[in-house]
Amino acid sequence: MNTIKATTDLNPEDVRNLVNQWSSKGVFRVRGLGDKIQLSENQSKSAHNITLKTQYEERTVVRSGVPHDGGPVDNFGTPPGPWDIASEHPADFTDREQKIVLPHTDSVESCASCGGKGKLKCLTCQGTGKVNCPKCHGSGRYSEYETRMVPNVGRPGYTQKRELVHKMCTCGGGKILCQSCGGRGIHVCKDCQGHGALKFSSVLNVLFRAVSLNHFINPSAMPDQVVQSIPGEILHEDRAVRIGNFTGITDEVDKCTRDLIHKSQTISEQTQRILFQQLRIQRVPIHAVSYQYANSGTKRLWIYGSEGHVYAPDAPVTWKKLLKFIGIGAACVFIIILLISFHWGTRK
Repeated sequence: MNTIKATTDLNPEDVRNLVNQWSSKGVFRVRGLGDKIQLSENQSKSAHNITLKTQYEERTVVRSGVPHDGGPVDNFGTPPGPWDIASEHPADFTDREQKIVLPHTDSVESCASCGGKGKLKCLTCQGTGKVNCPKCHGSGRYSEYETRMVPNVGRPGYTQKRELVHKMCTCGGGKILCQSCGGRGIHVCKDCQGHGALKFSSVLNVLFRAVSLNHFINPSAMPDQVVQSIPGEILHEDRAVRIGNFTGITDEVDKCTRDLIHKSQTISEQTQRILFQQLRIQRVPIHAVSYQYANSGTKRLWIYGSEGHVYAPDAPVTWKKLLKFIGIGAACVFIIILLISFHWGTRK
């Protein structure tokens, strides 16, 4: 594949060769299309992809409680600040979270959920340990229909009769053991796990977060996703603790780059810090070519990338091949319908 430059126009011979290569790879493309078109205009432009990656470290402190079983309590001394605790920094861009209990921040408090008792009344049985029997609904008796054979009056034989029969419930008094608490009438408090107290500590949450900011500049009429589908030529790449002010490519690229840098570095210094950044700017050359084919009006195609990819949405097609393909497909469908009809006809 030929290598093309971003800053100069392609000469007509280069355009024809690249279009010929492209047209030779499509089933319905016109073979040798590059030799059959009349070239009228060729404009060179460049798309730029700007990527700025930033590795942040965020630190926040929250109070968190755990059940206290009477163990040691660290509440003497001066607690360190959020940024006084050392942590292992990532060497590259990554997302990671770490929780650290800050020393000298413990305090023991009575559990608010159970009032320090460690136990809670069972709400299902209201502390009684028993609930109404679902069969008799607490009455001790229940009714059900039974079918009996009773002798006929005045004539021989028996007749089935369905009667409502009242019976004593086997639960014994209309109550059964509460399944929720096992008949104890109480539950162990889930918050303090029965200890009645909680030990609260300040917990430092260290969050390493990698954020990528992108801006794509495409001055051509090509769809962005087509241009971005290939890697571009790296014009600039830099890695530093903080990327500084940037200039040197074009006014638009420089401004967009500075905007990304400003956005990435606008943080709250109390809770966030920047560990390192990486800036990469890539360029994709684009050549817009105007042409005519046969008696058609003016059409456009684009040659882009350093290897000369071609994007030609309005390119002519070989109608004979296309019609032949459609005809073969229609014939196959017709044969399948005939075979299915024959198969069902033989089964009747």
